[in-house]
Amino acid sequence: MTPVKEILDDFENAVITAVAQANDYGIPQADAMRPYLAMVPDTSLRYRIARMERQNRIRTRTVGGRKLLLPVEE
Repeated sequence: MTPVKEILDDFENAVITAVAQANDYGIPQADAMRPYLAMVPDTSLRYRIARMERQNRIRTRTVGGRKLLLPVEE
């Protein structure tokens, strides 16, 4: 069984890659979290997203009640 920290690190890398490929359109947070929900609690994934935003690695925006993950503006 893979340690949770490794799964969460993989999640962060996947989010950064997906956000970079999505340009200014962003990706829905739910779509980014879905593949990892079977392995890790959703609160851990949400915490990692919030942490990445605090570290200025991504930014988020709420549109129509859904959270989008976007690249940081340069």
